[in-house]
Amino acid sequence: MIDWTDIVSQLVNMRCIELKPLTHASPKGGLRSNYTTNKEVWSLYPFVPERYGVLLKPNNILVIDIDYPDKVDYDMFPTTFTVRTGGGGFHLYYHKVGNSWDEIPYSVSWGEIKISGHVVGVGVTHEETRDKYSIFRNIPINSIQSNKLKNRLNRIEKTMRREGDYRGSEESRARENVDKEKKNPKKKKSQISQKKFTQRVEQEKTHRFVEVFNSLSNLIYSREYRRAIAARLVADKPSHSQRLWLVGFLKNPVDLDLEEVLEIIGEYNDWKDYDKEETEYQVYNLYERDKEQR
Repeated sequence: MIDWTDIVSQLVNMRCIELKPLTHASPKGGLRSNYTTNKEVWSLYPFVPERYGVLLKPNNILVIDIDYPDKVDYDMFPTTFTVRTGGGGFHLYYHKVGNSWDEIPYSVSWGEIKISGHVVGVGVTHEETRDKYSIFRNIPINSIQSNKLKNRLNRIEKTMRREGDYRGSEESRARENVDKEKKNPKKKKSQISQKKFTQRVEQEKTHRFVEVFNSLSNLIYSREYRRAIAARLVADKPSHSQRLWLVGFLKNPVDLDLEEVLEIIGEYNDWKDYDKEETEYQVYNLYERDKEQR
């Protein structure tokens, strides 16, 4: 259990969810850790499990997740309750004000803007670094307006471009492509060169990747694995081994049953050779083989 003295008053009445640690094989080799959640939702007081997450939507808060503090400093945002993450970044908590939250990008080049799902709570030990999520700035949670946050994010991205330290995220690159198309409408397909047509296809694929990537945020906490799964789902013709990895990951670390795996594949896949019956047959056999091995 986490010592109650590690939890500050700002989080006492927050709606939370328990996290279960999972260790599984990384697609790049070695072992990596991830979290999954149970179904129970509760307030922290007086019970604090060893691993818990603070829910965002039920508490009407957002968290600015700075993964790369060497690129973006927390002082670029309004002062608020701040947590130092186990991975070395920062979580900035804010109460949401305004309605235009669908215009806020989820993924940015230096982290994430989280308005749904959960964030790991204070006192939890990071599975890889073994460092704790600790209180960095113990003050009341500030409020932030959607339009002001959007303008601030735009200024940060422009500054990073100007200073030559900008690579962009999947979502920001997709948004830039949309803005360019609005300013410079394309000609009819018959008048477009093969090169430009290929570029448009790639832009559409980027939009689709971002859509799937964001849709899986409540299911898969790790951004690395969410990218890997989204990439396999939106691929035109993933290899057999790539599809096996996809099913195996959803089955074991994420702990989905047969019907849930088939539902995700059916909803999000863009495979040109997708055969519903064949996919159901292959996934069913994989589950049956696992039962036999047990």
